[in-house]
Amino acid sequence: MSKSTVQIVQLEPLAVRPKQVAAKLNIRPDTLQKAVWLNRVEAPIKAPSDAFLWTDKDIQRASWALLHRAYQPEQKGRTDE
Repeated sequence: MSKSTVQIVQLEPLAVRPKQVAAKLNIRPDTLQKAVWLNRVEAPIKAPSDAFLWTDKDIQRASWALLHRAYQPEQKGRTDE
């Protein structure tokens, strides 16, 4: 008999609200919204509820466009002391 294998796919986490994305980038939410409006930042896909669905790649692109540096997520868990 052969064993069947199950492949687990990890989806990119979503930060649904622009407020959450702005907080991650340490900028004001209206700055992020204005950048999307002026096409400085590519608009992420929209959900059926018209909310933007921000992926990690979208946040990275916004960071480069607005802050001119890569987004570094905070490391949770172990701290070296």
